[in-house]
Amino acid sequence: MQLTEAERLERIALLIPPCPPPDVWNGYDLCPNHGGRWPCAQTEANWLARGLDRSEAQRAAIEALPKPADFYADPEEEYDPAEDDEVRGSVGGGV
Repeated sequence: MQLTEAERLERIALLIPPCPPPDVWNGYDLCPNHGGRWPCAQTEANWLARGLDRSEAQRAAIEALPKPADFYADPEEEYDPAEDDEVRGSVGGGV
């Protein structure tokens, strides 16, 4: 049985799963599986086999990550270091 080009690419995509995106909201930018740049070659191979645009796939993967609660903070709200438990007791921070 001869595979069509689309079937062959779909099988390749199934054999090479993409790596999860790094936790960019907490400052990470490396592939969680390989430790190198992300998207890694494995992820890019999957996207290529599926016919996805690299930039769009990368943006979609990052936007799908859960964001930390402080990402949703009200921009009008002022930051008071005295209220921040992590800053208390450090030089120049809080009481």
